[in-house]
Amino acid sequence: YLIAERLRLAPTQKESLAAAENATKVFNHTDTDVHDEVVSEGTANALFKQLCVTFYSVGSKDEDEIHYLTAALEMVFRCSPKCLIASYEDFGEGLMQVLIRIIEKELSDSMRKSDDILENCSKIMKYFSHVDELTFSIARHPNLLTVLTQILSQKTTVLSRIEGMHALVGLAMNERNTILIANIDGLLEQVIYAVQCKDENIQIRKWAAAILWKLSVAPANKELMCCDATLDAIDSCLRVNHCRRTVSYIFSFIKEIAKLDQNGMPLVCHNNGSILKKIIDYSTNNEYSSVVLKSAMLAIDNMVNAENAQIACTLCPLLENEFGLIVLLTNIVMEVDDQEIGDACISALAEIATALEAGCDEYETILQCLVHSFLCHDDIKFRTMAVLILEDYAKKEKNRPFMIECHGLLESVTQVALQSNGEERLNCLQILYQLILCETYHPIIASNQSTLDLLTVGTSFLLEEGRNIVMDCITVLSLSPGSKDIVAKHEELMMTVLSLSRNDQKLKNVFKELVSEM
Repeated sequence: YLIAERLRLAPTQKESLAAAENATKVFNHTDTDVHDEVVSEGTANALFKQLCVTFYSVGSKDEDEIHYLTAALEMVFRCSPKCLIASYEDFGEGLMQVLIRIIEKELSDSMRKSDDILENCSKIMKYFSHVDELTFSIARHPNLLTVLTQILSQKTTVLSRIEGMHALVGLAMNERNTILIANIDGLLEQVIYAVQCKDENIQIRKWAAAILWKLSVAPANKELMCCDATLDAIDSCLRVNHCRRTVSYIFSFIKEIAKLDQNGMPLVCHNNGSILKKIIDYSTNNEYSSVVLKSAMLAIDNMVNAENAQIACTLCPLLENEFGLIVLLTNIVMEVDDQEIGDACISALAEIATALEAGCDEYETILQCLVHSFLCHDDIKFRTMAVLILEDYAKKEKNRPFMIECHGLLESVTQVALQSNGEERLNCLQILYQLILCETYHPIIASNQSTLDLLTVGTSFLLEEGRNIVMDCITVLSLSPGSKDIVAKHEELMMTVLSLSRNDQKLKNVFKELVSEM
């Protein structure tokens, strides 16, 4: 407090300047407890008052003293949030007003010697902007967001831009501020520029990405922020940026704006799928943490929907040296233990699987993944997903040839039917029956040993587990010219049909037909 008194009582401008300079030497440390004590003694208030006297009475004639006073204030405000709150309640409105006026004056002076004053003022605003209890009030202080926008537009003032962007991050963390901030004239454009510019300072880009993410959380901002300029910016950022935190913020931004269904298509299709491809690239890079991977998978889950799933798969196919979208999601489900990541992948795969059918790009890829990764999995939820999707596929006639020709599908379906019970077994038998309706492929189906083994055992299944379906399958294959000779050579199945035919006229006719082939 004695330092502030020396400033107030200095008889000459020279002594006042010396007192201000001395204050910066005394307060330049990071001991929060000491700063708290200084603020509690009234030093911050005294420095504020001296700054007002100096600025409003002397103005541009005393640039050096304003520099030292703003520097001293920045230092003492390295105090605790509790003291920042007390200071704001005491003189915060006046402090913000004088800082805004100083910033406006500095920005209008093209001949200023340095950006130190801008940096000091930006830092002070940043400290208050990161106190939760103050962010709502500060964001609504007249012209504060405007001058922060003006600081960001000064591309040569790197340090003050870093602090200004960081101050905006704090204000954007309050959800009640997000709509206000997004609609400040020119602000969003400056944030987008910082994200996009390949030569931007890494800290500024990181904070800008964080702001995009937080602003996108507001439902009212999601449509506004899914524009060509924003998509170009995040596309460019993902091409050149390797900061894990920035990448995670960008993925979180994508996840948020993709919650609005109409944004899914522009996100997937932008620049020929470039954004989606970069998410896939980052997800296969082991250098990035599980936090980045989680953000990536949640983003994909929200991006891909029934409207764009086919396009997404076409843009990101399985290639010799690239996983592609479907295989990436499958691999992550199989390899990553994090439930939230796994659920996001399964959700996206289910959306893709529902949209694809025979004739679509990557239809055969989704079949292979369902059969070789999910259908044979020990976890019933994975098997159930695969069985239900395959059952839906089998209902469409044009899908059946692809399913029958899919390596391992018949074997896997029959094995699940043999080893399961109840509804899961019934669903598998429904798949098999639908495939058997594809008469051209009867020789292939009947030649599959596991299929005939299942039909032999299946005659003893419970009625609710599909015994009638088994009987229908036997009948169709036994009467088909393309398969009855193969069925007739399966001794166990023949004996089973013989046994059952004693009390079933239909099966008696089937047995006679099979005997004629022997």
